[in-house]
Amino acid sequence: MEAHFQRYDAAQKRYSTAVYDPIVTTKKDGDKLVLHMASEIPGLDIYYTIDDVMPDNFSPKYSAPVTLPAGPITLRVQAYRNGQPIGHLITLTRKQLEDRNGW
Repeated sequence: MEAHFQRYDAAQKRYSTAVYDPIVTTKKDGDKLVLHMASEIPGLDIYYTIDDVMPDNFSPKYSAPVTLPAGPITLRVQAYRNGQPIGHLITLTRKQLEDRNGW
């Protein structure tokens, strides 16, 4: 699939890069909210923040489910490949995360 992206680039055609976007789901563990992230493309690194800072490759790197702190938060997630952002920045509020219950 990614070889086709190079062909689209050469032909100066637009295409969606959503395949690079992290997949964000949550589950409730009692009164706690546990965050799970994955990627459709192997080999991507997923970096995230919950403190209103934009994620970069110095932010926490996702490697295992994360228990989110209580209270209002805004999750920001970005996939990286070879130290460079790829795909879209995803921003989700606590309410939106609670609505993604079900991994």
